[in-house]
Amino acid sequence: MAEAARVHVATASRALDPNSEHGVAAATAARIQQVAEELGYVRDTVARSLRSGRTMTVGLLVADLGNPYTPPLLKGVETRLDQAGYMCLITESRSYHELPYAAVEQLLSRKVDGLIIEAVRPRDRDQIKRWAAQIPVVLAVQALSRSAIPGVRTDDVRGAELVADHLADLGHRNVAQIVGPQDVRSFADRRGSFESRCAERGLVVHTSDPVSEPTSSEAHSATATLLSERVPPFTAVFAHNDVMAIGVLSALREAGRRCPDEVSVVGYNDMPFADAFAPPLTTVRLPSFDIGTTAAELLISQMDNPARRPRSVTMPAELIVRDSSGPAPTTT
Repeated sequence: MAEAARVHVATASRALDPNSEHGVAAATAARIQQVAEELGYVRDTVARSLRSGRTMTVGLLVADLGNPYTPPLLKGVETRLDQAGYMCLITESRSYHELPYAAVEQLLSRKVDGLIIEAVRPRDRDQIKRWAAQIPVVLAVQALSRSAIPGVRTDDVRGAELVADHLADLGHRNVAQIVGPQDVRSFADRRGSFESRCAERGLVVHTSDPVSEPTSSEAHSATATLLSERVPPFTAVFAHNDVMAIGVLSALREAGRRCPDEVSVVGYNDMPFADAFAPPLTTVRLPSFDIGTTAAELLISQMDNPARRPRSVTMPAELIVRDSSGPAPTTT
């Protein structure tokens, strides 16, 4: 192939490596890649890994592949890894409460060069630190305090404040929140921040018991329970994610409570199709694709330069106002 492209073998090798092609003149690299395509060249990843000490694979652990929020995050991770020549190996915990240690050990046994973890708990800290002592690890969406493990997290404190301010500005005074598992930092931050800002704004908050899994069915049950209790009627509900908001809307319909005329609903994440809900959902946007690309970029940086001090990134929260929230109903 190098002979066909009229270049040195080392030049051809660099031009076909995404990590080194920048060192080859653009016209030369384009000619080499064209010749490679014509000759049906396929990169020998095994030989490359033996030479470089890398497998060019990255492990990615997510909590729930069925959550509509997850695919854009995966796409972001894979897009950036592909640009750098890495393949992503994906595994699922299938639980918001337990990390699949055996699955991660399988990834490590396959000599992945790095690991991205989406769902973590404080109790996982020691285990994740042990993994991070072996290969670079980056956390996505959530963070572990006192771990020094880099990650991409969302500003859930600010996000929940935006929800409370929005409802207060609309005139709501009695509100409810359907809270996610409190051993997940993002849900705990949303609960605490929402309650604090509501207190500052003079709102009364009716908080559900934490759901064991942040699903629509559990949120439906939690909402039905609050509706049945003899408490002052709430005129707005903050669901800790958009999937839970689906359950809230369903419970309100079953109870004959119209949204937003009688009860406003606000979700969190701005998952795909949130704007197609009935009514379109007001929510806090988390840029899942950007979170994925940023997590991959942090990991690539660590893999390329292990001595570099790891850094973390916090994504800003943004309130997206749609039709599911409106002014508090007037009483006569």
